[in-house]
Amino acid sequence: MKKGFTLIELLAVIVILSIIGLITVPIIVSNIERSRVSTYRTNTQTLMEASKQYVSKTMDNNDFPESGIDIRDLDIKKDNFKSGIIKRCNEKDVKEGNCTSDEIGEIIAVNVYNGRYCAKGTKQGIEVAKVESEKDCNTIDSTAPELTLKVIRRTNNSILVAAYGYDSQSEITKYTFKIGNEEEKEIETSSRVAKYEFTGLKANQEYTITATVENENTGNENENTYRNEKSIKVTTLATNIPTFKISGSGYSNSKEVTIIYPEIEGGENYYDITYDSGKTWTTTKVNENTTKVLFTKNGKIRAYTKYNGGEVENTLNIIGIDEGGPAFELEVTDADSWAQSKVVKIYHKDSNGKKIAGAIDVGAGLADKPYSFDGGKTWTSKETKSYQVNGTITVIARDKMGNKTFKTITITKIDREKPKCTVTYYSPQGYTSTSWTNKQVTLLGTCSDNGECVSPGKTLTTSNEQNQMLSPGEVCDKAGNCTECPKASVKIDTTKPTCGSPTGGKINWTTNRDVTVGVVCVDNGTYKSGCSQSVYYSTISGHGRTGSSTITIKDNAGNVNTCTNTYNKYIDIVAPTCGNNWSGESTTWAKSRTITLSGSTDDLSGIASTSKKTINSETSPNQTIKKAKVSITIKDNAGNEKICEKDNANIYVDNEKPACGNWSGESTSWTKNNRTIKVGCTDSGSGCTASTYTVKTYKSGTTKKDNLSYTIKDNVGNSNTCTKNNANIYVDKDDPSVPTAMLYKWSDNNTQPTSSSGLESYTNDTWSKKKVYSEPSASTDTGSGVDHYEYTTTGTTSNATNKKASYRTIEANGVSYIKWRAVDKAGNASAYSDRKTVKIDKTAPTGSVSGGTDTTAIDGTPSKKTSDTVTVNCSDTGGSGIKTAQASVSLENKTGKPVTVYTCEDNAGNTTDVKTNVCKYEANAAACNGYDSYDCNPRECNCTTKTVLVDKKKVSGSAASMISCASGYVPECEQLFGNVTCYCKKYSTSRSCSTCYDTCYTPKSCCHF
Repeated sequence: MKKGFTLIELLAVIVILSIIGLITVPIIVSNIERSRVSTYRTNTQTLMEASKQYVSKTMDNNDFPESGIDIRDLDIKKDNFKSGIIKRCNEKDVKEGNCTSDEIGEIIAVNVYNGRYCAKGTKQGIEVAKVESEKDCNTIDSTAPELTLKVIRRTNNSILVAAYGYDSQSEITKYTFKIGNEEEKEIETSSRVAKYEFTGLKANQEYTITATVENENTGNENENTYRNEKSIKVTTLATNIPTFKISGSGYSNSKEVTIIYPEIEGGENYYDITYDSGKTWTTTKVNENTTKVLFTKNGKIRAYTKYNGGEVENTLNIIGIDEGGPAFELEVTDADSWAQSKVVKIYHKDSNGKKIAGAIDVGAGLADKPYSFDGGKTWTSKETKSYQVNGTITVIARDKMGNKTFKTITITKIDREKPKCTVTYYSPQGYTSTSWTNKQVTLLGTCSDNGECVSPGKTLTTSNEQNQMLSPGEVCDKAGNCTECPKASVKIDTTKPTCGSPTGGKINWTTNRDVTVGVVCVDNGTYKSGCSQSVYYSTISGHGRTGSSTITIKDNAGNVNTCTNTYNKYIDIVAPTCGNNWSGESTTWAKSRTITLSGSTDDLSGIASTSKKTINSETSPNQTIKKAKVSITIKDNAGNEKICEKDNANIYVDNEKPACGNWSGESTSWTKNNRTIKVGCTDSGSGCTASTYTVKTYKSGTTKKDNLSYTIKDNVGNSNTCTKNNANIYVDKDDPSVPTAMLYKWSDNNTQPTSSSGLESYTNDTWSKKKVYSEPSASTDTGSGVDHYEYTTTGTTSNATNKKASYRTIEANGVSYIKWRAVDKAGNASAYSDRKTVKIDKTAPTGSVSGGTDTTAIDGTPSKKTSDTVTVNCSDTGGSGIKTAQASVSLENKTGKPVTVYTCEDNAGNTTDVKTNVCKYEANAAACNGYDSYDCNPRECNCTTKTVLVDKKKVSGSAASMISCASGYVPECEQLFGNVTCYCKKYSTSRSCSTCYDTCYTPKSCCHF
């Protein structure tokens, strides 16, 4: 008997228990987590119910506020709720992902958090997620991503589809694709689009393709929050796709592509080409199943065939065409520094951005001598070239295929010219090369260059008396070029000039204020700069004949001296005295008046002349002066002036044109009478020749507005032109155009029309059975316009009775007349239109029947017989007359009591049916409605029976005895060429007698309906 376990057995037990733990613990943990989530969902639902009770107790309208209820206001301790909102779903919540559009108006939980879980959604659809923090509640996605599935391309053996996923809250994590019941193909990506191509399919076969998209909430129990699925049915094409053959391999200048299209009945072949990665395409239609396309640069070609069943296509990328030249860049050494020469370098950069000498060509490679610096005239293998002239340089690089690349670069700051030096005088101010000065002189040599100077220039300063040429020194530019500045004249004189003889003065009265006098200047220094002017002048003034002056003289170097002398000045500064002799006044109006003053005196130089004052259109333009103060200026011989005045002088000068007064006679009311337009006149001086003037009288024609002009005058001849634009005349003496009297028939509904729309035209002077509607055609009037229309029914204009109307109805039987005229707003009336004659006959004609045989039908009705021909007589009393007064009518095929045998019609279209009783007359009739029969040959002597097949129906069977037919049918079988065909046949039997030698009853004649 065993006691205890061995070590191996204990180890085995431990291993088994470990395995059981590995399997069961995750399950237990998962179940615990699910239980917790379920409990939190239930507690959240309880919270939502509590919020409803809270609202009903605390809210005035018993409803949730728009912002919702904060769960902390509910004071619920269960499950340790920390934050969250209970509210009604609205459009904002839909946008934020808290609910869907179908849930608007429902109560929802928004981000209800307890420190471990977060819940959101409606009571029946609460989503619970485990979160790290309260902030993570906002990232819970309770809605599935959106998904669109499209076919990108299909062939006879492949289908390319694209799935477009979008989620406004969470990131897309995965797509799956499945065809039929095959295994799913997963694509893990966060992109909004994923593509998958199913290959190896059968041609002309329908497939179901299913795609799904998932967001990052795959851990949620509710699949509707993280997953969406779409399916489509796609049929592969039933034929092959176009194929390509391409010429050559390696690099070349061109490639020839041969396209071979599948032979499809009714198919059309095309190809598209792009050279810019599909941004733009060109399309060509091909009429053959094989075509060739030449490519001279890399691109892509798409060949396709369109047919009734769809479209097949194939694409090909064209590469290996060396279509571009080498790649390179250019640089200039020391590009920003001045130099007497510069070097242009060719280079390219490697993948690290390092500069490598020379160009690079990714195609066929560089040529042996790949570079040209002179526009392609010469070629070299050197990557550099030196230049001594500024300008734009074009550099060419070529590859082995002859492709070229052109680059340009601009060379600047090459300077091989010496700078220029411009010498100017810096001081003293205003000093020039021909000037003398008694001050220190500074020469400034200013440097200028096409490039840049090293310094602005050189200066030289000297103060010694001299007269020679001096240079400031040498200037240089930054390229090393130097120039000696030119010499400039320097003249310095510090010795004062001496006084010479005096000059100037005068002995006649030529000015009334001052006299110019002068003194000669003499310069006798060692370095003679010369006087700045040969004579220096001064001014002396004051009343009298003589005076003295002190004058300062100066040489050209600025040295000065003072000279004093006595001169004759003859200066008169006292104004003359006014005289008292005024003349020229008048009280008669004139355009010009001259007032004269005489008797004036002067104590020294004397009066120059007699003074006058002329008042006319030049001195007083556009003015009227009756009395005024007159001012006259008198002068003496020295030019002194004195103003002499006279108050209230009689001037009576009228140079002012009269003023235009009011315009009269205008009106905006149309008239056919004359209208006269006048303008008034006012004048404050000599007065107008008339107070009003007749401008124009309108006696004929039509005038609405007019531009008027008239010249008025005053009594001294001043005139003024008065204008009036767009004056209101409104005179209309022209008649409107003559309208036409339009005639129409009333419609059949006999409703009074108010316009001619839809009415039938009526022909003048013809008979009508309908009432006639008349209206005038539209009249035109170029002036006041048509006001109304008038009509008259009389025959002449002289006795016309005008009646204002827009239309007129004529309905009386007989002959009537009407004509229309138009009247404008000014009262002008047009002539009457041509008179129209209207004939109306609304009375139907009458008719009667005569002739034939009067008989009595078997029912006693007086009648005519169908065998008769009768005469119908028509007459008319309405006025239009009868079309046919008498007609002969056969009564054959006419029976009735009564029956219409003829229709009488008058010329207006009125009709009357003429009726009479007509019975069918039969002589020797076999039967007359149950009366005596005509029994011929009662013994049936000499009579025959005739049988006629009426109907037959084919039936199955091979003998007549085997067939059962319906009542009235008899079985019969026929044999033809050994084949038996059976029928059920129906016959009709008739009997006729040709001769009877026995006695017959007398036949009965009758008339019946």
